[in-house]
Amino acid sequence: MSKKKPPKPKVLIVDDSDSNRLVLRRLVDELEADAIEAADGAEGLLAARSNDVALILLDLQMPTMDGFEATRLLRSAPRTAHIPIIMITEVRVSLADQRHGLDLGAIAYLNRNGLDFEALKEQMRVLLDLHVRANVLQTLIHEFLADSARLAVNNEQIRALQSGLHRHLLLDPLTGLPNRMYFDLHLDIALKRAERGGRPFGVAWVDIDHVERLNERHGRDVGDALLLAIGSRMESVVRVSDVLARVANHSFGLILDGVTNAAGAELAIKKVLAVAGEELEAGANGAAVTIIPTLSVGGALYPRHGRDRATLMQRASESAAEVRAGGGDGVRIG
Repeated sequence: MSKKKPPKPKVLIVDDSDSNRLVLRRLVDELEADAIEAADGAEGLLAARSNDVALILLDLQMPTMDGFEATRLLRSAPRTAHIPIIMITEVRVSLADQRHGLDLGAIAYLNRNGLDFEALKEQMRVLLDLHVRANVLQTLIHEFLADSARLAVNNEQIRALQSGLHRHLLLDPLTGLPNRMYFDLHLDIALKRAERGGRPFGVAWVDIDHVERLNERHGRDVGDALLLAIGSRMESVVRVSDVLARVANHSFGLILDGVTNAAGAELAIKKVLAVAGEELEAGANGAAVTIIPTLSVGGALYPRHGRDRATLMQRASESAAEVRAGGGDGVRIG
């Protein structure tokens, strides 16, 4: 197998401002990556299709083709559909526009004014590392297939596999939500921001009650349907600034941006639970099963309950376990 050092990852900077591109290019240089620059959306599309791009930093406000349209076109093409996109805007935009950008496929939405460059650099570092790992794995797979006479391989299969690797590194395959790796990345960024006097935040561990009992009685398909429904319901109501992910088998994680006390965290969580706990029907052995979901939720606040990722998540999961031990269907902070 090949032991060659992998090439530097490439970051595509799409911005119509020379000065903005210069600032971002210096950031890319600090991460020992190669910068590719484009002055508008159309030029950026061409560059993304012509290079093995690990990450795109995309200006939202550009003449002719704005960041929304560029993202839509990038996501619609198989060669560029998997590339992480961080949208950067010059002015404040509505929550609806933020949601629109994330729905199109951007993984983050940042305002250039007051931009936390250290947090952005940390996020970029993780994404670039993921790209390098995926490319190394793809190369190993390619070499294995090439060395196996009994297996036929073609370039289309390899390209499809490469695209899938990037996506599956950050997304849960069942629910389509971000996975634990994605959640931990954003929790580390929230911690670094808070340490420098930024926004306060809290975390929540959300356990679905009685999933094992449902699986035993009706089959795993019912449990999977419950996970899908609850994940979709929570995703529909969480704020754009929060992060929701599937962090364990029957558990979800929430990063609650801007939460300062237990009352605020509990209020934010109960808004999510009000939707997640609505009655639903799932098919089991040709018949419909009616389920009224209940959730056991534990929360923790930075810095009151911990100053690092492991401590905060342990405190939140232990609080959820205490709720579950008491019969479930409740919230406990700290």
